[in-house]
Amino acid sequence: LQWQNIDELHRIHMVPSSYNFVESNKSYEKQLLALIHDQLLNYDPVKDQLVPGLAKTYEVSPDGLRWTFRLRDAHTPDGSKLTADDVVFSFNLCLDSRFDCKQRGNLVLGNKPIKASAVSPLTVQFDLPQPFHSFDWALAGVTIVPSKTYSKVAETPETFRQAVGVQQPEAEFMLGFGPYYVDTQDTQEVRLVRNDRFWGRTDERIPRPYLKRITLVLRNEDVTSNLDFLHNDRYVYRMVGPMEAGHLKENTQFEILDRGLSGWCTFFWVNQNPHAPWGKEYPKRLELFQNVAFRRALAHAIDRQEIVHRVYEGYAEPLYGPVSPVYGWAASSTVLEEVTPETNVQAALSELAELGVLPGEPDADGKRWLTYEEVGGRIPLEIEIRTSKDEEDRRRKTAEEIKSQLNEIGIRVKVVEERFGEMVTRLDKTFDYEAAVMLLSGAPNPTTLKFFFESSGPMHFVNPYQKSPATEWERSVDEYFHTFATSPDPVQRERAILELQKTWSAAQPAFHLVVDRKLVAVRRDYEVNGIALTGRASDPILDRTVIENVRLRRIAHRDKVGAW
Repeated sequence: LQWQNIDELHRIHMVPSSYNFVESNKSYEKQLLALIHDQLLNYDPVKDQLVPGLAKTYEVSPDGLRWTFRLRDAHTPDGSKLTADDVVFSFNLCLDSRFDCKQRGNLVLGNKPIKASAVSPLTVQFDLPQPFHSFDWALAGVTIVPSKTYSKVAETPETFRQAVGVQQPEAEFMLGFGPYYVDTQDTQEVRLVRNDRFWGRTDERIPRPYLKRITLVLRNEDVTSNLDFLHNDRYVYRMVGPMEAGHLKENTQFEILDRGLSGWCTFFWVNQNPHAPWGKEYPKRLELFQNVAFRRALAHAIDRQEIVHRVYEGYAEPLYGPVSPVYGWAASSTVLEEVTPETNVQAALSELAELGVLPGEPDADGKRWLTYEEVGGRIPLEIEIRTSKDEEDRRRKTAEEIKSQLNEIGIRVKVVEERFGEMVTRLDKTFDYEAAVMLLSGAPNPTTLKFFFESSGPMHFVNPYQKSPATEWERSVDEYFHTFATSPDPVQRERAILELQKTWSAAQPAFHLVVDRKLVAVRRDYEVNGIALTGRASDPILDRTVIENVRLRRIAHRDKVGAW
């Protein structure tokens, strides 16, 4: 065989609606932004640890209150040199309460913000109001940008969003300290070119990444891309679900790689927010949703093995806690399964009856649906589950399977599918939904889920932004997380995060259902050196620390006259 080196990667990618590195919470936008910009530290999914980014080294004072970072010699494509002032500016941008930055919760301790200061042109100092042993993980979520580019537009949230909260920002906002920059963009493609001033180099001083160009071919979330991948040989790989993997296995052009369990998990929850608009009309239903006993009764009706079988065709495992087992801090399934209600329809009906949720009169088909006492009389218990679109329809199918399981015990369920952006607005702004099925992103360290666990967190979906914990279980979770974050004793921290997970699973604020296996289809006429064969990587090639080391080559094909 004769091989030719390839220096450009083509990848089908969701259309980015924004390049807002402060406020975006869409995973595919964050993935693109991570190629353009950089952080002080980056998570390496292969090593499962933080690795140096824009910071060469750092040190922590004995009392844990001062963290000092030494910056490397880094530049944007147009030659702007990284300075400590850039880091301070970027850090304070995340701290600015006028902006909707989900990372802010990790930068404020005991209601006091962490202070960043430039000690020298390449030295940054962070002074903490109290110890925070995993502050390095918090910093890994802060994007560093050149202050001279953004200082003017960041004076107000409005001018900032006008500059970067759009699909095609001005060219100056497409340059960062990351490995690539956006060279050109239109409605069809985003064309990235390697930042030849990027700090990454091999030991032989060869520039990294090795790939000089990345072309992202754009698609909307309601348009499938499997046919494009199948019939266009410029696409090297594609992450696939079990259905598509089954079809591609029969095609000799492709190899299916099983990267193991994912870092992401599928979960279902009922809205417990007292500000939910529908709660005014159905206050007793909201009270049920807020009741731990009701949620535990509901949990008896959920059969995770059936979801694994029917929705994921066996390419998943049951999950009983809030984090995938691929991460070392996750409690064992055995421990969490012990505090999670087992699948038992009769137990579900019995416990619901104790709460006054009882079968009503038979309908025309003889079905006795469950009813409860609402203000104004007894009515059927109905739940509307919302979810967002995904290519293999797994979230909708999961919601439909939950519907089937809840129907079995007599609860009426309606499934509504909508765009991800619409879902985000409901979860974060209007709170106008009854229940939802979504994916929870990977969490290599508990710090990355602080905004999910803590009652004050913006992504504590069941009831976010609380000024003080509304329930005892939430108070306990907050206290356990505080102990984990501040205790100098590693044994105490480990015990606290274990008890947090057990408390969470016992209260069932959300029903964590399954963790799927990550499958990727690769064309056999390509050789990919450096692909990340771990489910911890959200993308086996495009992940920030992976792309630096990827090399491509392809079998050379003869042309019509027989030449290579």
